[in-house]
Amino acid sequence: MGYSLGSYGTWTMLSRYDGRFAAAVPISGGVPASDFVPARLIDTPIFAFHSRDDASASVSATRNIINNILASDGQVTPTYLSSSDARDFMITNPSLPIHQAYSAEAHQFANVTDFFLTDPRMDLIYYERATGGHLGVLGAYNTPEVYDWMFSHTTGVPEPTAALLLLIAVTPLIGAGRPLRTCRR
Repeated sequence: MGYSLGSYGTWTMLSRYDGRFAAAVPISGGVPASDFVPARLIDTPIFAFHSRDDASASVSATRNIINNILASDGQVTPTYLSSSDARDFMITNPSLPIHQAYSAEAHQFANVTDFFLTDPRMDLIYYERATGGHLGVLGAYNTPEVYDWMFSHTTGVPEPTAALLLLIAVTPLIGAGRPLRTCRR
């Protein structure tokens, strides 16, 4: 997760270290480093937030990132709501049950306009509040559904105990075939 400048870092890290993160939540930021490659994020689960009236970090930066990821996947890019529109805007994937659950929850509490992804595998949610400024989406940190979504993802990292057992098993083989050296003073 990264907020504001931390969001810039989140986007950059996702691009530089493709496949290392199980999921990411960039909030109120954009404009990653110059080596950012949107195509590297197609398979990365992302749940991004921004407020349309954010005067500190322009919402257009996050929109550009989202559009570039979608374009890299050959998807249609959304038509975003204007700054004068009072509705919230959300991009979700109707093929994914967890997206359906989050969308239903969001629609209970806000007037939301939806844009649906066409790639049934893409796990990207973007929620854009109409108002709230730079601090307006910090509530994401207090939203259980965000954590449910985030912790529903994993990477292929072995459990620490499995790594320790592997290390114990391999250690005797490291020096096999070499004479032992003794220390002399």
